[in-house]
Amino acid sequence: MRRFTFNLLAVLIAAFALIQLVPIDPPENPPLETEMPLPAEVRTLFLRSCYDCHSFETEWPWYSKVAPASWLIKREVDEGRAALNFSAWNRFTAQEQQELPDKIWDVVLSGKMPPAYYLLLKRDAKFSGRDMGILRAWYADNDSGRRSVSAP
Repeated sequence: MRRFTFNLLAVLIAAFALIQLVPIDPPENPPLETEMPLPAEVRTLFLRSCYDCHSFETEWPWYSKVAPASWLIKREVDEGRAALNFSAWNRFTAQEQQELPDKIWDVVLSGKMPPAYYLLLKRDAKFSGRDMGILRAWYADNDSGRRSVSAP
């Protein structure tokens, strides 16, 4: 049994070392284009809780350079930037720019963002009750009466 455990451990270590050789584009932050216009307090909240996946201001942790975490993190950031990029506001049409506060509020209010697995690694990204109040006020200012603003 000990020999099996040793062999298994050796195989796992060798596999871990080998997957480091799989090429992947290194994590990078392209230059900022046009930022979403946000009040300073809201931007601070989004910086803390959203920008790692939804902007060109991603803070790449050390493990983002180690496979297989690098593969997962890069995929999440690529998908996040494709869905909403606070640093490429100019890429959205005027209609999309008008609708995005609704979408942002909906996913934050539902608890879908930030995702639970992200909160395991970055606990301070969780929106507090005070944070939700700030976001609710921002959303209400951008809502222009389109619909009622509910709160958790």
